[in-house]
Amino acid sequence: MKAYKTYRIFIFSLALFCVVTALATEVLNNLHFKVQGEIFPFFSWSLFSRVPNLKEDYGIKINSIDGQDIGSVWFQDAESHFKKAHVIDAYVTIKKMGLAFENGDGEKLKELQGFFETYYLEGKKVNYTLEKRSFYPLKRFKTGEFESEKPLFSSSLLTNQN
Repeated sequence: MKAYKTYRIFIFSLALFCVVTALATEVLNNLHFKVQGEIFPFFSWSLFSRVPNLKEDYGIKINSIDGQDIGSVWFQDAESHFKKAHVIDAYVTIKKMGLAFENGDGEKLKELQGFFETYYLEGKKVNYTLEKRSFYPLKRFKTGEFESEKPLFSSSLLTNQN
């Protein structure tokens, strides 16, 4: 019976120690004391909060349509102007345009640009900028903000020219 009681006290003490250590680590971090991450094997369950996850992609920023200034609106947010603004193929085409520009493949870029302007910009005269964007996915989801936006090229071509 004494061994059972000792065992229970040991288990309770160990569990209490783990909880106190995990909470203390979090409290010390919040008070700006330099606790290097988590104290192994005790932790506060902030599993992925310190993992850098910077992503990069490309986007088209629309500046004007048919001579009318609309501010700076991302193509995917311009569904009131373009029916296919949320089509995944448009996003893929924009990504390919960005990669072609970065790789210096002017011929491929011109081909993709012509396709994009004809098919997704619906024959409207659009002034736009292709930009490389970097963002943290969770921050972008919560705030809609990008870490950086780098303009690659601008265009104000009349689409669907016959």
